[in-house]
Amino acid sequence: MTFRLDKIQQIIRDNTRVKELDDELLIAKEVSVRLHSELEKSEESRLITEKLNLSLKQHLDTMKEILDDKLIQPTHDDHHSWQLSNYLYESLF
Repeated sequence: MTFRLDKIQQIIRDNTRVKELDDELLIAKEVSVRLHSELEKSEESRLITEKLNLSLKQHLDTMKEILDDKLIQPTHDDHHSWQLSNYLYESLF
């Protein structure tokens, strides 16, 4: 009789443990799905930032070329220098 009672108690403990493990597995799956979603968002953000960075580098290269062209041109007055400075300042924004 004691053996049978012990066996029943063991089955109950095992069933309880299985239920706990099922609950933990469900939580782990939910966390995995959320992390995967966050990872996808992060990757999309990285790609957008990479494209923006490339665009800004190209814009900067263009501005450098324009500056080089303007500096090569002979200047005979301060107004021209002021215009160049103003143009460069505005091109940054």
